[in-house]
Amino acid sequence: MAQRVAIWGRPNQVELLRAVVAGAGLEIACAGSPLKGQSGAVASELGVEPLTDLRSSVAERVADVVLVASAGDFGADPDRNDAELLSSAAARGCRVVSFEPLPPSSILLSRGSWLEGARGLRPVDGYRWCPTLRHSHGWRQAPDAMESFGRFRAASVESIGSGAEGTLGARLIGAIEMVCATLGVPESIDASFVGASGPGSVHAIPGESMRDLEGSITANLRFADGRSASLIASSVGGLWRRAGTFVGEGGTLRISDDGVEWHRPDGTLQDRSRPRVDRPWSTPASEVVAEALARSVDPSIDGAPGPAGWMVDHATMLMVAQAALLSARTGQTESIETIRHMSGVE
Repeated sequence: MAQRVAIWGRPNQVELLRAVVAGAGLEIACAGSPLKGQSGAVASELGVEPLTDLRSSVAERVADVVLVASAGDFGADPDRNDAELLSSAAARGCRVVSFEPLPPSSILLSRGSWLEGARGLRPVDGYRWCPTLRHSHGWRQAPDAMESFGRFRAASVESIGSGAEGTLGARLIGAIEMVCATLGVPESIDASFVGASGPGSVHAIPGESMRDLEGSITANLRFADGRSASLIASSVGGLWRRAGTFVGEGGTLRISDDGVEWHRPDGTLQDRSRPRVDRPWSTPASEVVAEALARSVDPSIDGAPGPAGWMVDHATMLMVAQAALLSARTGQTESIETIRHMSGVE
C-alpha cells in the first residue's frame, strides 16, 4: 500500500508536485497552501481534501509524510515551537520532507530550540531536506571516481531552477551542500545578490532570512588550506540544473544529477557514467525531486549509510548560507566563524 502524503505548497507548484508524488509512488491525502485563501484551490487542482494548517497536520499525523514545498512562516517564528513539533513528529514516525531550509536563517538556531534534542536528534536534523545529494542518481555514482581522482583543488558549482521548484534559499542551500560535501566547510565567502527583477531592484539587498527570497546569488568561497570554489544559485533560471566542475590532481571531474564525467589532465576521457533515463512525461526537476522524495521516505534507503562526506550537517549549511547573505548586504568578505558565533553554535 502506497504511503500517503500531505502537501503544503503554492498554486504554481501544483503540476510539479503532482509529477513528483506520482514519480515517488506515493498517494496524496490532502493539500493546502501557505498563501491566504489558496488552500482550497491547491487541493481542488490535486483532487483531494483541503488542508488548512500545516502545523496541525504535522502534530496530528494526518498522513505518513508531510511534504513542505513552500513553508510560509513555518520554522521562521521562534515563538511557535516548530522545532519541538518536528522532533515530536520524528519520534512518532511521521516524516517531514521540505524543499526549503528549516529554519530559514542560522540566526534562529539558538532562538527556537533547533539545536536541543532528546536522544541525540536535534530538531534541525528532524526533517529531510529535498533533494539532497545522497539521493541523486548522478551524485551517488561520484564517490568511486572521486576516490581515484585525488584531491580537489578548485570547484565551480551551479544550483539553478524556477520558482516552482523552490526559493533562492533552497537553491543556495543546494549549492552549499555541493561545496561542503566535496571540499569541506569554507573559511570565508564573498557574495553578490541580484533580485528577481534584475539590477536596480528596490529589493536588491537580501535580509537575514532565506524565506521567500527570489533572484540569484554568486559567490567566491575560500578555504583555510588555499583551495577555492565559486557558486551560482538562482530561483529564476528556468530549467533545473545542479552540477559541479571539480579540478584537481586527476584533471577535471564533472558531477551532475545525470551522472559523472572525468577527463584526465591531458584531456583524454577517463570515465563517463551511464546517464539517468528520464520518463517521457517528466521534467529534469520532477525526476530529481521524485527520486529524492522516494528515497527520503523509505527507511531502508534513507537510514542506510550514504557515500562518505555526502552527509552535510544542516546547521553548517545554514551558517554558510547566512554568511553569503551577510556578505551580499555588506559588500565585504564574511567569515563562517563569525556567523557561528552569531548563531550561538558551539
